[in-house]
Amino acid sequence: MNKKDIIKRSACFLLVSIMLFSNAYVAFAASSPTQYATVYSHDYSYYNAAVSLATGARAYVSVQNEDGTGGIAAGYMGGNAKLYNSNGIISKSTGMQYTDDYVVGWAWYTDYATWSGTYYAKSQVAFYNGNGYDKFDVNKSPSVTYSSNKSDTQITEKLVISEYKINENGEKYGSELYADICGELPDLILAEGKNGEIGYVRNIDLNPEPKTIEEAIALNKVTEIPLYSSDGKTVIGTFEFSRSSALAK
Repeated sequence: MNKKDIIKRSACFLLVSIMLFSNAYVAFAASSPTQYATVYSHDYSYYNAAVSLATGARAYVSVQNEDGTGGIAAGYMGGNAKLYNSNGIISKSTGMQYTDDYVVGWAWYTDYATWSGTYYAKSQVAFYNGNGYDKFDVNKSPSVTYSSNKSDTQITEKLVISEYKINENGEKYGSELYADICGELPDLILAEGKNGEIGYVRNIDLNPEPKTIEEAIALNKVTEIPLYSSDGKTVIGTFEFSRSSALAK
């Protein structure tokens, strides 16, 4: 890691610690290496992190304009911070969110997961390409652990396989964790509902494909999506996008 990355990472983490975690002791943060992309003549950097605090575990994803032009127009940068437990179940997600102002960088972070367990971040970012968005998967962060007096047996007893199954409608379902192994995302992605139900969210709901900046910014108002059984038809609950954000300077 070069000096620029160290300074940026330290500044961003300090900002997040002060602004987001001011009421809780930061126990441990584990971040992925910084990645880079050039889209529509703009250079970007991004990374994500899993954080364990006294009040729970959460994930955040940070994006930054690196081309030396300072701020960049609203809607050009997006991020979906996703927190997974050790079984590959999405515990918390911000949903894909986009900058709605002229900024240099931005960070989105999830609410807290409060079940005891091991967690990591594996997020996604998006950058405007002039006719839609180029999306990039963020490298998986190292894991953090969180301990409380709450143990979710639904999650700890759930076995996750390393390949997708196919339901009666021909839809693939399973953990998004194995997208790299399987070469694609499943139609139905393993997730934890807001009331602790274990089910599946539709890929298109979790990872929408806006074509314009206006469509992208409108996604900032989406707060929840249906949680299905593996048949992709039966709604068993709701997956709630839990999010906050902060300016990254």
